[in-house]
Amino acid sequence: MTRIKGASIWVTATLFAGLGCAPIPSKPAATPQQLAYLASIGQEPLEFEVTKDKAAEIWGRAQSFIGQYSSMKIQVATEFVLQTFNPISGQNVYTTTYGYSVTKTPLAETVRISVECSHGGFVNMFHSDKEDAALALQNAHILTHYLRTAELPYPGLISR
Repeated sequence: MTRIKGASIWVTATLFAGLGCAPIPSKPAATPQQLAYLASIGQEPLEFEVTKDKAAEIWGRAQSFIGQYSSMKIQVATEFVLQTFNPISGQNVYTTTYGYSVTKTPLAETVRISVECSHGGFVNMFHSDKEDAALALQNAHILTHYLRTAELPYPGLISR
């Protein structure tokens, strides 16, 4: 019996040690075209103005994007605010969650659209807080570009 218990403990310890070191699937490296796209959209401001007749179309795109690509569900959806639940901090060591806030502000002749993306703020074993903040900013730029142009050429670049 002692031998079986010892073997069982060794197998269990070996399995847990192996799982702890197992690589977690990650995104493939960005292609040169994707890097050029990210560099280009990274220069675009996260706030822009559109004519009032385009605002409804852009608002619909915002709802569609967030519904499809956010790791958090929509919490508020009004005529002027679109916001997900706050990203979860410390959900687990393998993931970071991202949430969005888009606001629409009517002006005299135009409508101002503002985009934000935030992350859960948990330092996991694969990203630092700084890296997660950079990915949240990248997400915000991808969403802003999509709202402005209706183009989403690389959805795989969106961190969820």
